[in-house]
Amino acid sequence: MIRFFGDNRPLVLFFLPFVVLGFHVAYHLSVSPSGPLDIDFGWWGNLTIKQGNTNLGYEILSGCWVLLNAILLNFTFNSSELNEKNTYLPALNFVVLSAISMNFYQFNGLHLASTSIILGLYQVLQLNQNKDGAERIFNAGFFIGIASTVYPALITLIPFGVLLYLIFRPFLLREFYFYILGCLVPFLYLISRSYLFGFSYPNYVFDWNDFIRNFTLNHAINTAILISVFVISLFGVVRKLSTAGNRVKKEIQLINTLGIGIFSALFFCIFLAEPSIKIEYFIIPLSVLFTFPLLSKRLTFASSLLFYIFLLYGLLKFTFLNQLQ
Repeated sequence: MIRFFGDNRPLVLFFLPFVVLGFHVAYHLSVSPSGPLDIDFGWWGNLTIKQGNTNLGYEILSGCWVLLNAILLNFTFNSSELNEKNTYLPALNFVVLSAISMNFYQFNGLHLASTSIILGLYQVLQLNQNKDGAERIFNAGFFIGIASTVYPALITLIPFGVLLYLIFRPFLLREFYFYILGCLVPFLYLISRSYLFGFSYPNYVFDWNDFIRNFTLNHAINTAILISVFVISLFGVVRKLSTAGNRVKKEIQLINTLGIGIFSALFFCIFLAEPSIKIEYFIIPLSVLFTFPLLSKRLTFASSLLFYIFLLYGLLKFTFLNQLQ
């Protein structure tokens, strides 16, 4: 599977829906979904879906959105020329790593915020030192702003966005204004909606996060998996940096900075009553970084072994957890 998606063959993306379908089939063989579905869109509010056929419809929507995000991330990777030739491992990594989370099967604001982060990342990676970057910087700020309204803790990602575009561009006050304006636009829509339709204004409730209060075995395993991916990715990144050009080095620096920004947001979320901490946001930079050890000849065995362990765990996760309960 790794070699299949690692080659420069765009047709492999047609097999990606079957990978997603495999996880969903394994999920339904182990779990009978029950109860209402609460879709959290952060400051935009919640949507409660009653049990029934509609619940399955939102699961299908979730699967399609995961596919969309995987393809967008892969397009971002290839268009930025992070590798010498096109590869479709980032999309596969994204699907497999996303499957460790229950959010893979339940549509919520995580999917929309992830899309916004990926689109913002794409805009920044397309910046060029010799061309005006105001338009792309505005777009990047706009997408980060959307993500921040859907998952409020990501508001701490806004200052990191400045660091992201400064990796490719010198500091220009005009471009900084465009970035701030882009970030503010979603908040202006949010405040206008609250004023015109009587919704509550955005606010924070400081308290220990539910993720910390009710840290389960499932949370521990998911955290351990992402840490393992990060560690093996570091070895691949170090080898990549030893042969990469200046542009690729800056792009990898940008991916790492994005990861630090997401970490700051999740650390901030520890002290918020809601929303719950979603470590799944780390999957975006990790799907990119984990591609490098999978493509490295010296790290092929270790990285491939981890990949197939995570794949198997994603398929058998709910059966495994049910046996432990």
